Amino acid sequence: MVPAGPPVQVGHYEDTFHRADGAWLLASRTLHLPFGGATPRANSPLP
Repeated sequence: MVPAGPPVQVGHYEDTFHRADGAWLLASRTLHLPFGGATPRANSPLP
């Protein structure tokens, strides 16, 4: 288990939807990640 730490990925999604047959569907998704860093994995040592 990886101990809790500060966030390493901070950003937001910008989604576009379209309507088809009365249902709203996701047409596209853009990830804006102004603060991104290495994501620790459970099997790798922490720095």
